[in-house]
Amino acid sequence: MNNQDIKDTIRMAADEIPVPDSLTPGEIEKKVKDHPQKHPRILFMNRRVLMAAASFLLLAVVGFGVLPKMTALFQGDSDEIVVTEEYVTETKESKSMPEDYEELCKHIKNRNQSRYYESFGSGGGAAADVAESSASENSLSDSIEYGASSSQTDTSYSETDLQVKGIMEADIVKTDGSNIYALSGMENGFRVRIYSVNGADVKKISTIQLKKSSCSEMYLEGKTLILLCTDWGSTDTGNEKQSATEDDYVTTCSDVYPTNQTTNIRFYDVSAPKNPRELRCMSQSGNYSTSRISGGYLYTFSNYYIYDSDLSTKELAKFVPRAADSYIPADKIRITSKDSTGYMVMTSLNISDPQDFTDSAALLGGGDTQYMNSNHIYTVENYYEKNTDKSIITKYTYADGHFTYNGKAKVRGSLGDSYYMHEYNNNFVFVYTNYSEKTDTTTNGLCVLNDKMELIGQIKNLGINEEIYASYFIDNMAYFVTFRNTDPVFAVDVSNPKKPKLRSELKLPGFSSYLHSFGDNMLLGIGNGSPYGNATDYAKLSLFSIDKNNTLKEIDTVFPRREYSTEHYADSNHKCVFVDEERRLVGFLLERPYENLPNTTDKHLGEYVVYKEKDGKLKEVLSCPLTMDLDETGIHIRGLRIGDYFYIVLPEKGKIKVYDMNTWKKAK
Repeated sequence: MNNQDIKDTIRMAADEIPVPDSLTPGEIEKKVKDHPQKHPRILFMNRRVLMAAASFLLLAVVGFGVLPKMTALFQGDSDEIVVTEEYVTETKESKSMPEDYEELCKHIKNRNQSRYYESFGSGGGAAADVAESSASENSLSDSIEYGASSSQTDTSYSETDLQVKGIMEADIVKTDGSNIYALSGMENGFRVRIYSVNGADVKKISTIQLKKSSCSEMYLEGKTLILLCTDWGSTDTGNEKQSATEDDYVTTCSDVYPTNQTTNIRFYDVSAPKNPRELRCMSQSGNYSTSRISGGYLYTFSNYYIYDSDLSTKELAKFVPRAADSYIPADKIRITSKDSTGYMVMTSLNISDPQDFTDSAALLGGGDTQYMNSNHIYTVENYYEKNTDKSIITKYTYADGHFTYNGKAKVRGSLGDSYYMHEYNNNFVFVYTNYSEKTDTTTNGLCVLNDKMELIGQIKNLGINEEIYASYFIDNMAYFVTFRNTDPVFAVDVSNPKKPKLRSELKLPGFSSYLHSFGDNMLLGIGNGSPYGNATDYAKLSLFSIDKNNTLKEIDTVFPRREYSTEHYADSNHKCVFVDEERRLVGFLLERPYENLPNTTDKHLGEYVVYKEKDGKLKEVLSCPLTMDLDETGIHIRGLRIGDYFYIVLPEKGKIKVYDMNTWKKAK
């Protein structure tokens, strides 16, 4: 980059980014060349219409390390990788920390409503605009027995697929090897059905019926069942016997707040699964978003919105979020967006003794998605500003249930979900999609931030006028897919982070909207394509090998049902896919769209299929027809393994199908 390029870049950036007066040209550092990275596997739907002509699979395989310390502003409209040599940081802590509730109240009252409502729920990519870092926490100025928490390692049964090893995730189906717990809520309210399991013998033994709550997912930790729910505004308390045919009891949580935005965390003793016993219900402000379990603590995230404009510090309930019956202290609240009136609320609970929250914190500015590893939590707010996508990424360190604020970075572009994010060697890596209304162009890229949330590396302008459909990280390798008519599959080596090297490039038809590691040196993709041309009406299963030089090669492709078009749910929720890397098994649901049925009386609307890999080839070992309307229930179907038996759980129908994995014949 020559001197004139640098001047032009700085001038362009200055039009959008306010630079603190304390910064001088002496703080400008050297440009850093781009870096490709890899990220997860989930279909990302931007608020703009997907480019109809698109389908370009891009697998960027990247290794990265620590680069020279610097922060930068990205310019996304040029074909050249441009890093403007300015370091922009927040110079006054008061910008992000109100001194007390009165200042917080004033901030909310002065908000820009139109900006706020546009910011929440916007889809998202990113190139860094601004970074703020803080090395220390800065303030805003209060005789039941539980099942032991367990980090399950018993390989006699499958567990919920995890993004980060050791960080447990919730789902709607759980097992301990002896019982299956299935959460449903499409028909007749939310409930958990509990089944005893002994090989082919499956028997429903009890049901937990929930009243006036919308339960999203759950955990099974030892003998404790934990349900994560959003309360519908009930004022009932305690347990109530029900008259319906579902057996056990109806349970509700007491209404703590004068609002229906309440996340309820319900603990049950299931040491006697036939008689589950509610132990405790903890509540926090906001609608349930997501959660994780790490080191024996449950971390719960919710989104809490302020709709009332008539605010007063005498009525904290109108604008301050709560954890249990206490307002979150002012010194635990951060303002990440000047115009937002929505909070991201996070709490921690010791699972072995959840009598009270261990800690709580809130971001006024919200958070659309969260990424969490064993040390850090990153929360992202996507929004739209000045004719382009932008995101604010906030970082916390956590330990033993306690949160410590680390800093934030404002970036251009938006991040679709947690699989767009990864941490490697204390560097935060993410992939993004960015739309510029000015140029009517969509681009994608990858960024690396150091432990102080400063930009140290990037690669951009990948997949012009496309969007990321899947992303997955494996250590220092990044894989991501964008959408166009053919799939260039790129392998990029950044062992030398200053000089990334393209190792291979493949061009394949179709695209993958789900990626997952599949044993040593293999990558699995589920997406769409066609065995008959460039159409994308058929579910597609791809297997890639990765050699020692990081060269990618597609070694097998399967279209499960060539005779008619099919759809799958892998791109909507990665937990819909059963993956057993040790046994080389992958299972998922295929659905046949209504319009492709021979006649309206045909009830064969889908099937659950399982494939096994051997010697680089995928072979179908199971096809289980499902004769039900899958439109609303398909995303809830799960496959799991206990011993030598495979179970297909249909929570909404209260059914479980069992197959012997030695023969793959139906056992029940």
